[in-house]
Amino acid sequence: MCLESEKVEAQVEVQEYRADILQNCQLETRNFAFYRPLSFFRRWVEGRSDIRNQKILAFVPSYVVDTTFLQRQIEKVRKSLPADFFKMKFTGSLLEGPTGTRYNNSPDEQAIWFEMVFSKEDKAGKRTTYAAFRITFDGNDARIEEQRMDPKITNIQFVFDKDELAKLGERLKSSSPSL
Repeated sequence: MCLESEKVEAQVEVQEYRADILQNCQLETRNFAFYRPLSFFRRWVEGRSDIRNQKILAFVPSYVVDTTFLQRQIEKVRKSLPADFFKMKFTGSLLEGPTGTRYNNSPDEQAIWFEMVFSKEDKAGKRTTYAAFRITFDGNDARIEEQRMDPKITNIQFVFDKDELAKLGERLKSSSPSL
């Protein structure tokens, strides 16, 4: 005899929420210092942090930090995600909490940036991308120690456009996972 709850459970589509990282850092693996700001912004999206109480973000002197703009963009990312996004099981273990897979951007650009991509992947491998943000750092080659030591943010971009998000999802599929 099949219980009603078993029927409902069987009908639920298996899906996996993901917070993948596309990185442009010349295949450098010693890049922990770049992940601290990325992790902070992810925690901000989750609602576990706020720019007013942070102590890890460093910006280049020419970057004008508009906290109101950043707050609005973070709220927009949060609202673009399903309500249960941070309650589902996540893949990977790169950073504490929900993460996904790190991918290397190819071909590599003459810049250092890391992009966090929030998405869902169903059992068939179909990806729905909800939002993304990219943090660009000063320097152009993460293999150079001086450029890795104390990275400064030069720009933060948010992606909400459906066409751009679809392209980003395709880039992740065609990118190689990082070591």
